[in-house]
Amino acid sequence: MRRYRSHIYTALIALIVGLVIGFFVGRGKTIIKEYHTIEWKASDPVVVNVPYPYPVKEQHTTINEKLVPGEVVRDTVFIVDTAGVVDDYMVERTYSQTYFDSKEQGRLTVNSIVQYNKQKSLGIDYTPVTRIETIKQLIEPTWTPFLSGGLNTNNYISLGGGIFYHDIGFEYNYNQNINLNSSFHEFKLKYKF
Repeated sequence: MRRYRSHIYTALIALIVGLVIGFFVGRGKTIIKEYHTIEWKASDPVVVNVPYPYPVKEQHTTINEKLVPGEVVRDTVFIVDTAGVVDDYMVERTYSQTYFDSKEQGRLTVNSIVQYNKQKSLGIDYTPVTRIETIKQLIEPTWTPFLSGGLNTNNYISLGGGIFYHDIGFEYNYNQNINLNSSFHEFKLKYKF
């Protein structure tokens, strides 16, 4: 009976030592595959409207005959088309200019309305983008400890454990017969497919 207990104690001590070693050694990990993606996502647009902007500087210039609608009679005297000038004065002109539109910077558009020789409104539409970088790693542990136990038809109970290094494994089993007072030790080499 004492012999039986000493074998069980030996097997349990070996199992505990193996688990402790396997725990600390098994903490290393290997990166099998790495996936790296970059995505650009449009954020909420920023719209700024500046109603009725006032000029900060006004400058009077001389009349250029070529720009005034009408007929030039002589070098200094010309006939002005007053209706054309008033019509041009009353026309509302809408301007829109896109300064950039790309997936890395977003889109910036400036809109402007001009009437009565003054700017009525100024609008800035900016749609910023956000860079989203994703790194996914498929990680597999370098060392993987495991436990095993079993019962076979010869009335042997086995208790053991081992460790896998990547795909190659080493296993130890302590086998004890239930009916007889006999036991044996078993070492195995394993391979994962």
